[in-house]
Amino acid sequence: MENSKSCVLGALADLAVVVVLSLVCEGAYAIDPTLTVGADECVDCHTLEYDIWGETTHFKTYDELSASDAATEIADALGLDDIEAPDGTCVDCHFTLVGETLEDAEPNAGISCESCHGASAGWIDVHGEYVSGDAASETTEEKAARKDAATDAGQIRPEQINLIAANCLKCHTVPNEELVNVGGHTAGSEFELVSWSQGEVRHNLFWNNGETNAEASPERKRVLFVVGHATDLEFSLRAMGKSSEAGKYREAMADRVRQAIAKLTSINEKISSADVTSILTIASGIDVSAAPDQAQIDAAADQIQSAIEAFTMTNNGDALSAIDDLLPVGEGRYSEKY
Repeated sequence: MENSKSCVLGALADLAVVVVLSLVCEGAYAIDPTLTVGADECVDCHTLEYDIWGETTHFKTYDELSASDAATEIADALGLDDIEAPDGTCVDCHFTLVGETLEDAEPNAGISCESCHGASAGWIDVHGEYVSGDAASETTEEKAARKDAATDAGQIRPEQINLIAANCLKCHTVPNEELVNVGGHTAGSEFELVSWSQGEVRHNLFWNNGETNAEASPERKRVLFVVGHATDLEFSLRAMGKSSEAGKYREAMADRVRQAIAKLTSINEKISSADVTSILTIASGIDVSAAPDQAQIDAAADQIQSAIEAFTMTNNGDALSAIDDLLPVGEGRYSEKY
């Protein structure tokens, strides 16, 4: 069922996902520091969201990571002198970099607004400019035009669930074999998109003036659930394909692939989605017990990404109620505090 609130603008989505994946796979910065402005540019309009962010692990990593015994042990094992070095191993997933050039980029914050919504130099002004003066007087047409302009300029919006999921899983799968096998870093988080997005990072406040930090609707949670597990499969496959040797990292990524396939199979038994069926068919062509063929795996992951995009574009969650008993409630990062 098509729904405008769930749709991803096709051309932008294709471009954005290609950029995300190419940056991750090639080891470049996750977001371009020269196009990043920093969270302080968001606070005037998003004060309540900024305050919630200040209580999160995402925020606290800026001050706490370098002092962490575990991080120090990993850095020592890898021979890293500076955890916050802009060209180092840790910055892409633990910090937000800002700089006029790549050479002078420095950590400005932990995981922040632009880590999820995209580097904002190109869209922050249009995002906050109301033709009629303020949000209350903005017409429906003006709002749609403003949102479209910001999206065209690179903003990743909440309805673009496949891109949000990709921004999460690009780090929560830990796409770095040496970091795990040599450094001793955990091989990915026990990440699940519904429980983690509805936990401490939840900030649904803007349009009700902070009256409540509402959970996502049941319909949105359903789409988050499916897309989250499918994106976990995609990024776990990509990570497995990049692995250069048998060992902890490859085994962990293969396990993630198996777990994602099992979860998607359970989901599809309830909803019989053509897109999920396609994802499972594609994944079934990969032998996770064999030495990975990176070209084959990357091709499969690209096809899965396209199927995820198609699912996001054509589902608003109304027809997915059969999976409600699979959705997490109060588990893991799904904190009652928020």
